[in-house]
Parts: sequence; structure tokens; C-alpha cells
Amino acid sequence: MPHVSGTPSRRGVARREQILDAAEETFATSGYAATTLRALAKNIGMTHAGILRHYDSKEDLLRALLGRWQERTEAAGQAGPSGERLIRLHLTLMGEAAAPDHPAHSFVADGLHTRRERRNAVGSAQEGSALEYVAAQDGLRVLGAYLPEQISPAEVTHTHLDSRRVTSDSRVCADWISKISADRPHVPPVRRPAPDGRTQEILDAASTAFAQHGYRAASLRSIATSIGLNHSTLLYYFDSKETLLEAILNRRDRDADTAYLTPVTAYDKVANVYRRAAYNETVPDRVRLYSALLCEAIDPGHPAHPHFAHRYARVLDALTDELHSLQAQGLVRPDLNPRAEAAWFIALWDGLQLHTPYEGELHIPERLLHALDELFADSVSHERRAQLLTPAA
Repeated sequence: MPHVSGTPSRRGVARREQILDAAEETFATSGYAATTLRALAKNIGMTHAGILRHYDSKEDLLRALLGRWQERTEAAGQAGPSGERLIRLHLTLMGEAAAPDHPAHSFVADGLHTRRERRNAVGSAQEGSALEYVAAQDGLRVLGAYLPEQISPAEVTHTHLDSRRVTSDSRVCADWISKISADRPHVPPVRRPAPDGRTQEILDAASTAFAQHGYRAASLRSIATSIGLNHSTLLYYFDSKETLLEAILNRRDRDADTAYLTPVTAYDKVANVYRRAAYNETVPDRVRLYSALLCEAIDPGHPAHPHFAHRYARVLDALTDELHSLQAQGLVRPDLNPRAEAAWFIALWDGLQLHTPYEGELHIPERLLHALDELFADSVSHERRAQLLTPAA
């Protein structure tokens, strides 16, 4: 049959699908901002001009990719991304598109809304809010990407929800939560060896660039220019972008430690998570940096991947051990699986932080207190629960 003018040819349709497939993989691995059309064209044996015959710009290509994603999701009757590559793309874009002016921001926000609506339609009140469920699912996807041999999101979800179904008391907001929330923990000022002024300036500028554009898309030259330095001067302080990234991650970890207390009561190690969440609300720019790098570094080839993988393994092991100990003391419900609950709790926290740029204020510390409340043994009174949390002085 001869081709009819004005309609796409089979060859043109096939070529566009090839470009979209390549963009899906590249955006998922390297991020949207760090990808160029020239590099994309080279990956699939095309010229830059060849891609521009089908898509006017990188943003036009992203819109077409997101449109195809939505069409396939709706056709399959799904509420969210499925398949390894789409899940990776979803997480990468979630970390990158936090700014409202990013071309994928509205798509991510609308997707979260749709998933919550679907969850509201099928979930029960005893299984928790749809907002928390969706946040924990994304957190588990991130956690599973860093610890694939330890974490199965589906298994953790099943174990967690199964334990909630057999709970005799679907607790509402307890007095002890209101009491703790009304007196937010005092966060002492950050104490760390002060770098010289120029080093501090470079770290601040790089943190902003990595949070806004991602590690891969930011360049040392642009970072240097933003603070009035030349490239060679910046290299005097940090000999590579990877060295600069390592310094930023180490500084973040040191800063965050100021939110913790030396454990006094049996529950203080777990409750330190609440104190850390309260601290994070005072430093939104650092949380934005953490979220952006966390999602970008899901790719095993990213230089920050080992840092986050080791962090997750350490935190997961520590929280699991602590829940085991609290069970032995009769403070945590004996029917719970400590490993699954530790994974769910960590995922909920990170998922809520990832969703905040798209949802607005989520009151994360209070939501974490509710999650802690679910872990207590029924025999532990609300007064006792409040006493187990040592007020930060």
C-alpha cells in the first residue's frame, strides 16, 4: 500500500520508537539533565540531525516519552510504573524533577496523586493512609535498588501489611504522640572542624549545583564560575568532581549526627529517627541534595552508589537488631518481623522525603511517630511510650 502524505510511515514510527526506547534507558541511567541528544543519537547509530527530524528538542522527546508511558500504564490498568526500566526512570525523575519548573515535575506529581487515589479505592483504613503506603512503596524501590539481594519490596510489603491485619488495635493518634510533637526536640548547632572559607564556599556551591542539576549534569567549571573562581583554582582544593562529591557526602553525614542523642532509654535508638526527621525539617536544602543524589545514584556505576548502599545496609542492620532487642524486652509486639518492619520504616521515611517537593508539607516527624506507635506492644501504655523517649536537651 502506498504511503499517504501526512501520515507517519512505518519506518518513521519504528524509528521514533527506537529513539524513545533509547531515551527511556538513558534517562533512567544517567538522568534527563545529564543526557544530550548528540550522545543519545550516537548510542543508537543516528545523527543529531536525525533525532531532530522526529523531536524538536530534548524536552519534546521527554514529553513524548512520558506520554507513551502514561498510555501504556493506563492501557494495562496500572496505577504506577512497572518493569525494571520504568521503575528506575520513575525514581531517577523523582529525584531530579523536584523543582516546579522541571519539565517532568507535573507528570511525577500527577502520578503520585493517581496512585494515592487507586490505593484509597482498594486499601483499608487498618492498612494506613494511602499517602504513607505510596511513599513507602517508592522508598522500598530505592532500598531494593541498593540492596537487591536483601530487600524484596513485594515481600516486605506483604509481611508488613499482614502484621497490621492481625493487629487488635488500629490505633488512632495517641496522647503521647501529641505530647512529643508539641515539644519538638532541640537540635544543637552543627559542630564540625571548620574548613577555610574558600573550601566551605566551594562545598556550598557544589551542593546547590548537585541538588538542582544532579551530579552528572553539573560541571566543575560551572561550579567554579558560580562563585567567581576559575577552574584551576577549584582543582587546587578538590582534584576531581568525584573528590568533591565525597566531601559533600561526608559533610552531610557529620551534620546529621548532631540530631542524635546518646541512647538513655531502651527506645532512644529507634526514637533518634524522629529527632533526625525533625532536624531535617530545619535544613530543607540538604534534604533536597540527599534526595537528588539518592535517586541519581541508583545506577551501580554512579560514584555515590557504594556510599548509599553501605549506609542502607548499616542502618537496616542496626534497626533490625534494635527491634529484636526491644521485642526481647517486651516493648515491641512479638508478632512483628523485625527485618521487614525495619525496612518498611526506613522506606517510609525516605519515601516521604522524596514526595515532599510534589506534595507540600507532609509532617514527616509526626508520621514517623505514628509508625513507631504501631510497633509498641499492646501492654505498653501511652504514658510509658512517652517516657521511653528521652527529651532532647
